[in-house]
Amino acid sequence: MDEREVLAKNLKRYRSSKGLSQKDLGIKVGMRAEPISNIELAKQRNIGLKYLILICREPGERNVSNTGGQKKAGQLFSLTGK
Repeated sequence: MDEREVLAKNLKRYRSSKGLSQKDLGIKVGMRAEPISNIELAKQRNIGLKYLILICREPGERNVSNTGGQKKAGQLFSLTGK
């Protein structure tokens, strides 16, 4: 499993656990639903650090360097998702 597949699996699990649709998550991070879908299907080649940071934040968080965002980033790229 490569990094895109790991991210895809974990992003979908995370988004679903929060009860967010792809469209809802896209609105929160300033993306359309289509790129979110492509990320979850491991088809999106260039996500961009800005969007990865926004996806890893809890909704409403403003501080990019918070530890919660760092923990979530670790979970999104973890093979186990934990």
